[in-house]
Amino acid sequence: MNSIYELSNPEMACPEIAKELSNKNVALFLGAGISLAFGFPNWIKLANAIRSKAGLNGVDNNSLSTKEIQNCIDEALDILGWNEDSKITLVKELLYTNYPGLTTEKVFDYPLLIALSLLLTRYVNTVVTLNYDGMLEWFMSLFGIHVQSITSMPEKKKEADIRIYHPHGFTPHPKMKGSSSSDFIILGRKDSMQKFGGRDNLWKEKVLSIVEQHTCLFIGLSFNAFEDPIVEAPITAASTEIGGRILGYWLLLDNLIEEDRKKFERNSIVPLLFKMPKDIPNYILKICQEVVKQKHNNY
Repeated sequence: MNSIYELSNPEMACPEIAKELSNKNVALFLGAGISLAFGFPNWIKLANAIRSKAGLNGVDNNSLSTKEIQNCIDEALDILGWNEDSKITLVKELLYTNYPGLTTEKVFDYPLLIALSLLLTRYVNTVVTLNYDGMLEWFMSLFGIHVQSITSMPEKKKEADIRIYHPHGFTPHPKMKGSSSSDFIILGRKDSMQKFGGRDNLWKEKVLSIVEQHTCLFIGLSFNAFEDPIVEAPITAASTEIGGRILGYWLLLDNLIEEDRKKFERNSIVPLLFKMPKDIPNYILKICQEVVKQKHNNY
């Protein structure tokens, strides 16, 4: 078995990921980088928009950790209030007020979404997203894929091709028929710890079971997302239970310092570094091609 160090070379990792895809053993973990193609803000921009609503200055997006950004959001929510309905309304406003709408004319302008759709139509049926929006659901519907958005625990499974879990909450585009918002939104540190910090937390247990039962592909997430309790706690718990198995592969545009590399290795996660945004969808397509190649060689 290849080591994490060897697999951190994308060329070495490609056939290993392809094997897991072929066995339908992959789950996706997605972050804000997925929705950037639609013109939505990343998390730091959303945090600064919330702070602006509260009359506070924006924060430096280059130096703050996830915990620090969450604390900066808490500072704004201390002024704006913690009511769930008002938070949901605020997030809807910040996401969709200036968004042009659900149009199909630019479908092929989203290479990362196209690459993900290939995974989701052929090999993957379980997704955990830290995003609030429902644009992935909408995009998959264009391909005739039936998606169930899961926003509460215990989950009530319905017949669906794909299940997308929204542990941070869900606010679909107003024109998305048949979809409704979750009854919560995770914004600041207080929200996160209240939702995921309890002993018998159903969301945490669900994400843990997904991590334990799958090889995970983390896409559109910066390294800082590892600090999110709904990510860090299940990964840390699973890494102590699985022996030498690789938990997943984290596709990154960031440069990693040695301390961050060690944190990935300690938790059985392989970091895969890419130079340009276009490199990631190209790599996903390469993995899918490798699946076909492996099947052909086995005939």
